[in-house]
Amino acid sequence: MANKYIRKFRRLKKEGQNSTYMKNTKKVLEKRAAKLGIIVAVILIIVGALFFYKKYHKYTTYKVIESTNIKGGASSKYIPFGDYVIKYSYDGIAYIKDKETVWEEAYEMKQPIIDVCDDYVAIADKNTNDIFIYNDKGRQGQVSVSYPIVKLEVAKQGVVAALLEDKTSNYIEVYDKEGKQLVSHKSIIDENGYPINFSMSDDGERMAVSYLTVKNGSFENKIQFYDFSNSGKNIENRMVKEFSGYGETIVPTISYVSNSQVVA
Repeated sequence: MANKYIRKFRRLKKEGQNSTYMKNTKKVLEKRAAKLGIIVAVILIIVGALFFYKKYHKYTTYKVIESTNIKGGASSKYIPFGDYVIKYSYDGIAYIKDKETVWEEAYEMKQPIIDVCDDYVAIADKNTNDIFIYNDKGRQGQVSVSYPIVKLEVAKQGVVAALLEDKTSNYIEVYDKEGKQLVSHKSIIDENGYPINFSMSDDGERMAVSYLTVKNGSFENKIQFYDFSNSGKNIENRMVKEFSGYGETIVPTISYVSNSQVVA
């Protein structure tokens, strides 16, 4: 807008208008340019204030908008599932949507372990051999693994990975929700160490495992990456990368935050 009046000013000057008219026009242009500058500055201040408010503001109170009374929930645990929750305990699992129980199933577990990814839920009794897979419609499959389960994860298409162990070895096995084994990887404790944690990408194609070993009387940690896609099928044990050099620092937790990024 300011450029428009400046061009007009130059044109009038060229045409030889009298000096009084020129001075008045110049004053008008200067006032309008100043107003425009003030408006721009105010907008920048407002945008900056909103940015810092959102970034640094801390909430100190909350208000309950709605609550639901769930019967028999004293011994139950809950995990977010979509916009609602999965309720699970030692004797069953249920999907609760609003105030309605969409589905529920009874079982007996001593130590249930559970994982959720997008539309799928996987649950198993630790140190047993069966994994149950659900979505918002109910049970979609059951997987029987080869050795006792230590930990499990589910991918967004219902593929499950489980960390298993026996006396001398550990295993990582991957299954689809129909129970078909996709990957079986054996890790001998004396050679590779003990897998203390693992994580699978949401698409089910990559996995990272944190191993703890003892060498010369001291601990050593390493992280190995596996590729279960077609690009990793010709690589020995599908292991595509290993990171070590952590010294005696232990990496007890590892997690995929995207299909290609891992936090340890």
